Amino acid sequence: MESLKHKLPSDVEEEDAFPDVKRVRPAADLPPEMWELIFRNLNAYWLRSARLTCSSWDQIIRGSSRLMSKFVLTLTTYNFMEDRKMVRNLLATGGGYTRVKMDFELIGIHKPRENWLKPLGTTLRTLTLEFSCTEVLLTGLLKELPNLKQLKLIVRSHWFGSGVPSIRLDKLDELSITDPVPNILSFCRMLCPQLKALKLHGYCGAKSKLKNEIVALISSTSRTLKELTIRVSKKIVDDLVEIEDLRLARLAVHGDADDVLRFVKQQPIIEDLEISRNIGISTLDEIISVLPKLKKLQVTIVNRGIQKTFSFMKLLTIESLTIRIEDWFMPIGANPLLNLTDCILTNLRSLSLFRCNLTGQFLSDLQRTHVSELTLESCSLPRLSDLAPLKLLHHIELNNNEYLNGPADDDSRCSSSVRSLKISEDDRSNLLAAAKIFPNLECYEAAGYTDIDEGVLEVILQHSPLVKELRFPMFHFGDVNCLRYAVHRFPALKTMVIHCSKEKRASFVESVRGESCNVAVEFTC
Repeated sequence: MESLKHKLPSDVEEEDAFPDVKRVRPAADLPPEMWELIFRNLNAYWLRSARLTCSSWDQIIRGSSRLMSKFVLTLTTYNFMEDRKMVRNLLATGGGYTRVKMDFELIGIHKPRENWLKPLGTTLRTLTLEFSCTEVLLTGLLKELPNLKQLKLIVRSHWFGSGVPSIRLDKLDELSITDPVPNILSFCRMLCPQLKALKLHGYCGAKSKLKNEIVALISSTSRTLKELTIRVSKKIVDDLVEIEDLRLARLAVHGDADDVLRFVKQQPIIEDLEISRNIGISTLDEIISVLPKLKKLQVTIVNRGIQKTFSFMKLLTIESLTIRIEDWFMPIGANPLLNLTDCILTNLRSLSLFRCNLTGQFLSDLQRTHVSELTLESCSLPRLSDLAPLKLLHHIELNNNEYLNGPADDDSRCSSSVRSLKISEDDRSNLLAAAKIFPNLECYEAAGYTDIDEGVLEVILQHSPLVKELRFPMFHFGDVNCLRYAVHRFPALKTMVIHCSKEKRASFVESVRGESCNVAVEFTC
């Protein structure tokens, strides 16, 4: 992050800026609690700079788990091969870090000694470990990390021994395993006896040779387990439905629709459900009917040419809803797939729709909901301005939608409650229309490769003069003048995020040096 605040004039050297004769007595030291409140507003880049400024600040930051959680310590096999002494010294002072990533693939003889990790283990809560090693090395690493809350294992080996771990991670709440091999799930079953969340990513559940280990791990932690990510098969479901004390609150599942339905029927208290495989409307209706406490739903609906309508009628408790349509836009004039008429959705706050054909009636019915966050991606709708009357809408994301009546309705007199807009748009006319239809924005983000120039910025300024944050994290600006325009013309601007090469970055910073500017600029590469 580059700060443009309090820049010295370009002809003044830092050493000469404050002559000794004019130095004043330093202000009284602030208590550590005050410094922590100040540092809380800094990102990891500036926190690192603060730690390097003086030992007092370093101690204050190290002593705060909230501040240290912004850092991720990354260690690789290469580090241990090339500079073991440096890594050892780093680990010796590693107390304070709460998150660590270790890439120990093919580490072999370069592995760290067990006691090197001891200082790190006092505060470490989250570990991501990519490895191709034995159960002996894994036990040795985890032995010094007794306070872990989250463990993510990315397995890069084809063999794992059947040994019994000599330790237990009683404080571990969440275990995530990618590409497991035989024996490792059994190892984890003895290692982590009180899991609250188990995430088995990818095709883990589809590997028949792992089926027994998966079921045994879930069964052994069933009394505490509340969250599960899994790919199910018929055989796995046959065993899972027999676990009487398994009561999940969150489930992310991939599998045949009938198997998913059969499993979900045994989990009536689910509040958060994600179904990553396509599912028919009839099956979805059945699933919803057996989940009276459902608050969050992510689902992909398959439409095989059968014009059946999905009604939101049963989603009385839903707070967040994401719907994807597998097929492309339905033909214009076809029966609407989504139906909001006569639905009472007083709890719905977040709605995300992908590849949906939204009718004027649906958008009119949407006005009766309490939706405050709306995402539309690759959807078709009559007019962009149909979204303006949503009076409780605060944040909206628009990603390459189709407006059947074009952008001609970009009436600058539109009033909208939207204060945050994220847009990805190839059509310049739609980009300009959005800036007019959603005035009085406080945050504007152009996602993807949306083409932003001074003309677009001028329209944004005209209709949203009090924008506080401009974000262009993906678009590669080539015109420094465009950047300067944004920084100097928006009177309320506080933060700007841009994608910019190092060469252009230096030119931009130099171009505003010495000028009054209260904007913090963050560059992404």
